[in-house]
Amino acid sequence: MKSRVHFKIGKLFALTIMMIWISNGQPPFSERTDLQTIIASLDSSAGRAHSDGRKIIIMLRFIDFGCQPCLQNFFELCDSFGTIQRRSLTIPVYLLFLRDKTGSGYQLTTMTKWARSCGLQYPIALISQKVFHNYGIEHSSVLIMNKNGTIENCGEIPLSRNTFKNILRMIDT
Repeated sequence: MKSRVHFKIGKLFALTIMMIWISNGQPPFSERTDLQTIIASLDSSAGRAHSDGRKIIIMLRFIDFGCQPCLQNFFELCDSFGTIQRRSLTIPVYLLFLRDKTGSGYQLTTMTKWARSCGLQYPIALISQKVFHNYGIEHSSVLIMNKNGTIENCGEIPLSRNTFKNILRMIDT
């Protein structure tokens, strides 16, 4: 009887260690709440080198796209980023969607298909409400992160014309 208990505990311990290893050193079921960690994870899983310069992070609540001006402003911004990137500037863009109540696999697949159908070829991740709160974000927003991980600029979608221009000016320098 005692050896069965030890076997089950050993098996449980081994499974726990495997889960930690599979999740890149994160304890099982933990959520990443630091943007730098989330971005590094996206870069790693995409097999691309981690960018040391500025980064564009778009934190999205899909429900905000029920607002036509918000959706239009988002697409205008993405078109502008595409134009800047075509001129050989390599500022990475990341789409981080607020996690909803559907299954994470289903939501990630849905958001990825939606983004690709819109011509957006950016890395995508699901994030919790806690990440939004950690950065003082209430609605879909665009953040410019510098090489030190500091947020240099932040604007809520729909961006005002002035904020829109300032963000483009920052990344096109």
